[in-house]
Amino acid sequence: MNNILKKLVSQAINKFAANAVKNKIFDEKSLNRLKNDFCKKYKITSPKNTDLIEAYRELIKRRAIKPNEKFFELIKKRKVRSLSGIASITVITKDYPCPGKCIFCPKEKGMPKSYLSNEPAIMRAILNKFDPFGQTRTRLTSLKKTGHPISKIEMIIAGGTFSYYPRKYTTEFVKRIYDALNYPKKSRNLISAQKINETAVHRCIGLSIETRPDFINEKEIKYLRELGVTKVELGVQTTYDDVLKFNKRGHTVATSVKAIQMLKDAGFKVNCHIMPGLPGSSAARDIKMFKELFSNPDFQPDWLKIYPCVVVPGSALENIWRNKKFKPYTDKQMISLLAKIKPIIPEYVRVTRLYRDIPSNSILAGPKI
Repeated sequence: MNNILKKLVSQAINKFAANAVKNKIFDEKSLNRLKNDFCKKYKITSPKNTDLIEAYRELIKRRAIKPNEKFFELIKKRKVRSLSGIASITVITKDYPCPGKCIFCPKEKGMPKSYLSNEPAIMRAILNKFDPFGQTRTRLTSLKKTGHPISKIEMIIAGGTFSYYPRKYTTEFVKRIYDALNYPKKSRNLISAQKINETAVHRCIGLSIETRPDFINEKEIKYLRELGVTKVELGVQTTYDDVLKFNKRGHTVATSVKAIQMLKDAGFKVNCHIMPGLPGSSAARDIKMFKELFSNPDFQPDWLKIYPCVVVPGSALENIWRNKKFKPYTDKQMISLLAKIKPIIPEYVRVTRLYRDIPSNSILAGPKI
């Protein structure tokens, strides 16, 4: 099978090069036709692109073929993951009490607050027993197999409110991430791990954490700097105090504004989490909220995550919805709202999420697409 795959890759590269000379396109359809011909001829099942990537790399290593980056881009899986040359890896912190009492958050036993056990990133974390070293190494292996460059890594720490966890735990958690990137080199402490990473094969070029606005202060900012954090994801959720109060968020809009100001003054990138469709809001208010986010200098985040409010099991909102006191957006309403929101967002803002990664079978009500 391995030799057949090498033949397939060699022939595909030759055809790719020949088409380029004639100004013809050798695309995914062309590759699939070639794969089908090989399957019929050698009576094999259709190979995955990861198999082709492995065969391609082996041929390069043996100098049987010359590197062809354009062909490699063709067989790479989920190209968007590293279009900028940087690959992102998300690791999840273990379950820990949360200071918030938000009505929309689920609380599943053994899971960090607001996360469900069937979300992809959580499933990877469970497989690795929430160990940051294992999570990072597993993801590096996966990215490499699917053809992505892994020399520059953006690490994203998700889970509960990072700033509420014990510092002994968070310091060791971050150190273990660096150790995974530096492997097989070992470190004595966090500072040592960071120093090793400066010349490591997998360099951490960005590190983000998730926290609440009411946990940002000078002491916390200094600590985040020591960890090497470059971006802070803030659970702002809305720009309306009455909506924050109704949803028992536990902080005010002024708290969010102060946190954003302090983080920007300290040189951090700010990623605001915004939740349209919250109880107490409306489509008209949500559109006004997004206009406020980017017209008012008190906000103007660098990054943005949009989390439509959905009803999930284990949340206080579930009871409110079952008593018919809350009606979430439908798919159609949410898509219509997003279509109006996106032109408002400036070009400099990176939108890293439009929906939470919650499987549809865990959503009782609300947009599922």
